[in-house]
Amino acid sequence: MIVSRRLHGYHVHSRQPDDRYLSVFDDFMHGKISIIKVMRSNYKTKVWLIDTDWGKFVLKIFVPKQKKLERVIKSIFKRNYYVQLIRQINRVRKRGLNAPNDFYLLATKKTFNYVSTYIMLVEYIEGTELWNMPEITDELKQDAKQLIDELHQHDMISGDTNGGNFFVTDQGLRIIDLSGKNCNFIRRAEDRIDLEKRLGIQNTQKDLGYYIVTWRTNIRAYLKEFRMRLKSRADSISH
Repeated sequence: MIVSRRLHGYHVHSRQPDDRYLSVFDDFMHGKISIIKVMRSNYKTKVWLIDTDWGKFVLKIFVPKQKKLERVIKSIFKRNYYVQLIRQINRVRKRGLNAPNDFYLLATKKTFNYVSTYIMLVEYIEGTELWNMPEITDELKQDAKQLIDELHQHDMISGDTNGGNFFVTDQGLRIIDLSGKNCNFIRRAEDRIDLEKRLGIQNTQKDLGYYIVTWRTNIRAYLKEFRMRLKSRADSISH
């Protein structure tokens, strides 16, 4: 169950029972976090591996910097992406699908419905990224395909099936950084096509979604090539 409340000026969504997650969030707000490792740090995203009284967690801070006007407009008409994601992960894990990394707490700083800051507390997975394995065996490929199929059966998508989002663990293959977008036949097809492109896992399901995605990709490639030709011609004329 996901519970929502206001804390420290943030809208906080956390999974019950949530005392420890709220305590970690409170420690963060008071600068008491113990950082083990900086996993990512750039102008809009910070990702830290942190140590707490309850073990290791991953803490993410995301401050969108680009396309602000577009984000403001979308916030009027669309539900919050990460709120959907924490609820989706809670739902599928209650149904027994434990491969996705758990999402414990989401805090958002909002102006009306526009979110300027996201703080996320998620599960830390001990394991090896799939693309760091000495060999991506047929067995691992089959596990990845089965995992994506199970996600789709539970109305979730990956949205990014690169090898860095799969982890080989003692408990089996796990997956991180899932998408909070609605699961439809086109996005399911995108996941399957992406698996084939990135990991060499053959897509055997060529349904309507497959043909729409393939057609769209070909059209975009043609338009990109057409624009490049126009630019090249314009440059040659100007010289």
